[in-house]
Amino acid sequence: MKRRSFFILILHGVCSAIMAQTLTMSNPVFWCKYDCRLQIPTEIRWTVKSSNLGTSQREPSWKFRSDVPAPFGRAHHKSYIGSGYDRGHMAPASDFARPVSLCRETFRMSNICPQVPALNRGAWKKTEDQERAIARTNDSCRVLAIPLILKEDTTWIGRNLIAVPDGFLKMIYNINPDTIYNVYFLWNR
Repeated sequence: MKRRSFFILILHGVCSAIMAQTLTMSNPVFWCKYDCRLQIPTEIRWTVKSSNLGTSQREPSWKFRSDVPAPFGRAHHKSYIGSGYDRGHMAPASDFARPVSLCRETFRMSNICPQVPALNRGAWKKTEDQERAIARTNDSCRVLAIPLILKEDTTWIGRNLIAVPDGFLKMIYNINPDTIYNVYFLWNR
């Protein structure tokens, strides 16, 4: 387990060194590093608590809000329209279904990345189901998601030029006791 953690930390360090212009941001739901040039989070962490789980109470009027300070690059909800990519939650709304105010906090541009629909609605959704199952069994768990830009010819979407990650690394773990439940690498194809 320690080797796996070491590998993830090394990989994250390499990816973070490549990506500059980052802001550290947090809200009641998640903590993230956000790359203003790429306009996506480069790392996002959150805790899933069994007491917050339930059916997401998303209202149709909810749109993803820009939460990056004005002088920096800002992705917008409309940037995804017609792009062929979903607005993929990193910290999913269903992890914070109760109270509704927490669910609403997940609808921030700093919490999403462009994901192909097959990934967002398929394998990525299965990882979200897994983190909730682990939280129900253990009362809580922690999650780390890292969007990965692995090639130089990055795909960009929208007028604001949002980078499309090549893949995603996700780790579901707990600190006490020190346990890694699952580590996933998923291609964004």
